[in-house]
Amino acid sequence: HLTFGYQKKAPPLIQDFSIEVNKDDCIAIIGKNGRGKSTLLKLLAQELIPQSGEVFSSPNLEIGYFGQTN
Repeated sequence: HLTFGYQKKAPPLIQDFSIEVNKDDCIAIIGKNGRGKSTLLKLLAQELIPQSGEVFSSPNLEIGYFGQTN
């Protein structure tokens, strides 16, 4: 149940988001510009701290991705 926004007084960019991804799952994140795709990936990589909720990861998980500027 992640909630995140860059501005405290503005509505959150991501609100009450939940997902479970298993070992053999393949996912894609698509959407219009400015809708929070990169923000969601940064939350899942624990590079950003959610306003509420938690990210749970397997201890065996290794995260790697190329950001928009690569």
